[in-house]
Amino acid sequence: MRPLLLSLSLLSAACSAQSPGGATAPPADASAPTDLGAPPLCTPGAQVACACPGGAASVQVCARDGTLGACACADAGGSCADAAGGDCGQDGGGVELGDGMGVRLAATSQTICARRANGTAACWGANNNGMIADGTRDTRSTPTNIMGLTGVVDVAVGRFHGCAVKADGTAWCWGVGRSGQIGNGMLVDQATPVPAQGVDDAVAVAVGDGHSCVVRRSGAASCWGTNTDGQLGDGTNARHPTAVAVAGVTDLQQIEAGPNHTCGVRSNGRVVCWGSGAQGQLGHGQRAGSATPVEVAGITDATAVSTGLGHSCAVRASGPVLCWGANADGQLGDGTTTDRATPTVVAGVDSATAVGAGDRHSCAVSRGGLTRCWGDNTNGQLGDGTTGDRLAPVVAAGVERAVAVATGFGFSCALRDDGAVLCWGSNLNGQLGRGNVGGDGATAAAVGGL
Repeated sequence: MRPLLLSLSLLSAACSAQSPGGATAPPADASAPTDLGAPPLCTPGAQVACACPGGAASVQVCARDGTLGACACADAGGSCADAAGGDCGQDGGGVELGDGMGVRLAATSQTICARRANGTAACWGANNNGMIADGTRDTRSTPTNIMGLTGVVDVAVGRFHGCAVKADGTAWCWGVGRSGQIGNGMLVDQATPVPAQGVDDAVAVAVGDGHSCVVRRSGAASCWGTNTDGQLGDGTNARHPTAVAVAGVTDLQQIEAGPNHTCGVRSNGRVVCWGSGAQGQLGHGQRAGSATPVEVAGITDATAVSTGLGHSCAVRASGPVLCWGANADGQLGDGTTTDRATPTVVAGVDSATAVGAGDRHSCAVSRGGLTRCWGDNTNGQLGDGTTGDRLAPVVAAGVERAVAVATGFGFSCALRDDGAVLCWGSNLNGQLGRGNVGGDGATAAAVGGL
């Protein structure tokens, strides 16, 4: 993981190798509900940069009906207020999305963080590297508050660290910092959030294994941290412990980071990616990396992008989903296990509003609120009640009225239009949020405590 304020964009940062194929295409599901409705004006849950009175950076959130809400601004006392003096449609509790029920859900290999309606954020799951920012390294099986953060407008978490953007445009990071991914100019770990240097106009954040990136109010992007694969996009492979500009990018609407590559959606609907590309995850037709942004082939009307372990996916304005990169487990959804260096159409998904690329599986939400998943299903992360891999999408059982989806290392989560968060798949570190550690769940269940 944008980005989507409620983009359950679970950034997959698993370091295990891709497993061989062997998935089988599912039979046609004649009983699956039909998706209805006209394409929305914007992607529900997506955020668009805006400026508050006085010039402070903030965001507008796309409502469930596809229209943009008011610019969410902080009043003099620091509370949320829209341009008309209201309360941004928030009730001070729960999660919110555009029309009052939204969240920013971001996940990595086995950790999830969520932005609440009142501007606080909570995380659960693996915490061995301090990704939950509660001052400990204890696994958490229920949502646990990030210490000291308020006014959060976006949050992202990686395998080793996490970051958040506040309403005042500052970015705060925590966790492992030995590659400079905290952004404070130091190469040390941080148990609680600290501000990233030189970032005071951010509207969105993305986190990889060892790097972090933000979109600035102007549409420019900056990144910091490890840069071995060019994932900072500055044209070098040099590590930077403070923010550096991504070359040639001035109009980003969303940004997402995989473990070692980064992608963004431009204002003209084109997708650009940079960093590691050995599996074709940059989508420019080559199995090679790039230290500067390259354009993904053939996409001119993207509304969202998501980055996984070795693959990437995007939603087109007309509803289809396209994926590219590694495909050993069918995570591209085209009915094969052939890697693709350019986008390929996901079979049977033609009215999508959101997509999540995980480690070796992917999921998409359709306009009717259905969630479909495909690829590796070892831990039940496709949500169809089985553990059989799928080369094409299957409906996640019991996940209806969804507005966003996130995919991690062997698990998935969806945000429903009433603010409920549902998760399924691996629960090795309590990432399903059910209050226990261990025991996979091949069908969805609600996360408590948000």
